[in-house]
Amino acid sequence: MQKGNKKVKISPGLKLFYKTLIVLALLVAVILVLVKVDFSPNKKEKKAIRTIEIDTNNIVQLEKFADTKLNMVKFEMTKPTNTYKFLVKDINTAEDYTWRALNLDTTLSTSWERLGYIYSHLHGDQALKRYKSYSERGISDKADIAEEESLEYFIKANLYYNLALEYGSPDSANVYLQMAQSLEVQELYEQTAILIQKAMEADPGNRKYEAALIRALLFGGRFDQALFMNKNYMNKYPESDIPYLNLAMYHYNQGDTLATIDNYEKAVLKGTKPEASKFLYRYFTRHGDSVKADYYIQKARQATIDYDPERY
Repeated sequence: MQKGNKKVKISPGLKLFYKTLIVLALLVAVILVLVKVDFSPNKKEKKAIRTIEIDTNNIVQLEKFADTKLNMVKFEMTKPTNTYKFLVKDINTAEDYTWRALNLDTTLSTSWERLGYIYSHLHGDQALKRYKSYSERGISDKADIAEEESLEYFIKANLYYNLALEYGSPDSANVYLQMAQSLEVQELYEQTAILIQKAMEADPGNRKYEAALIRALLFGGRFDQALFMNKNYMNKYPESDIPYLNLAMYHYNQGDTLATIDNYEKAVLKGTKPEASKFLYRYFTRHGDSVKADYYIQKARQATIDYDPERY
């Protein structure tokens, strides 16, 4: 991770100490769940739930409620304005009902996967963003705290994801992908690529995992392999915008502005995400081409409505 100016670096020994404490605490927490010991808030209320005879209907209802809350949070988080701080209560509710379900059945792989997502894609991701923001502004004390928070969240997420796999997740490929995405935001691209390859092994022929691997290889600097795979992907899926987004990113990082613009324009023609059109709008605005600038701002607005991030 990129550090800000004048950041006081935590020693490796201290970080190892923190990690060890976190892992030990997590193992204790999981053991308590496995033996049905309550360690979470609202103990009296949850005790009443556990006195009810375990039945599938209760578990199904708890799982459904947790999923509904989490899906609402996911939708809100896609909005341009970061709404995380306003959604913490809903996130905590989803987590609470997930733990209640696990108190009834500790082998619920979907519950462990949900916890993994909450701690990686929500709490961990936000803590990492705080760390980067504080680092860029030179606020080293708050950056240190945010960095350790993100580390703790990601360690927990990894434990929960692995429990989901251990208990036979019905979609192990997606669990590997979520783990990979968590590593990607931490800029651990080699590990990201390894997990995506596991996803591809679990679900051969799924193009979204192939696309994710190309992205990881590009970010990790394995350009020859990434560009070779990207060309094959383009040939297999000529309707896809993804190869052109990949090429635009590659040329941008190589400092080739014209190639970047060319590939972004091709991606827009394929029906890509609004960020590509916004990039082109800013470029042509700076270069005094109002006609193209107007065209691409309209494309960006339309893509905000039409673009499906799950389209591959």
